[in-house]
Amino acid sequence: VTLNEPVFLEFSVENRLPETIVVDPGGHNYDGFRMSVTRPDGSVVGPPPNRSRGDYDGLEVSGVVSVPPLKTYARRLVLNRWFAFDSPGRYTVDVELTNPIRVNGAVAPYPATRRIAFTVGGRDPARLVALCEDLQRRVDPGKPDRLDAAEGLSYVNDPVAVPYLKAMLSPTGEDWYAIDGLARIGD
Repeated sequence: VTLNEPVFLEFSVENRLPETIVVDPGGHNYDGFRMSVTRPDGSVVGPPPNRSRGDYDGLEVSGVVSVPPLKTYARRLVLNRWFAFDSPGRYTVDVELTNPIRVNGAVAPYPATRRIAFTVGGRDPARLVALCEDLQRRVDPGKPDRLDAAEGLSYVNDPVAVPYLKAMLSPTGEDWYAIDGLARIGD
């Protein structure tokens, strides 16, 4: 990861059981997580409260997902929604799914925590442009992950993202991501 690019976390639950399991990653697939970050200077920070997108249009989207036997549920999370990875160095993220996984209505005894470590390198404009181009291609209305791509693009916190964010300003439903991204850049 380089400075000013979004940090993605792939959350997945694989059901190896013969019955359906129920996973609740929270409203908008974000509210059911508790996270903390150890920054390069050693300080530990928790997320600011109420960082979910639940207040848009007054809508709350449930995160409850049923995962059939031998299937996997996966969701890409943008960690920048909670934390600023704004200086080069080593970061450690501790993640916990706060809502239990359920099997036949009972709480499953599976751990739902993970520690992830990564390094943020210096700013790389060419890499940022390539990332913006890739994410913009996936914002196409026909793509199944278009909203995830739009959210990721909105967290490219660098002036190189401005033309790509501007291109997202359309009636296809990604306006709020583009506006949020442009406001974060504020340049």
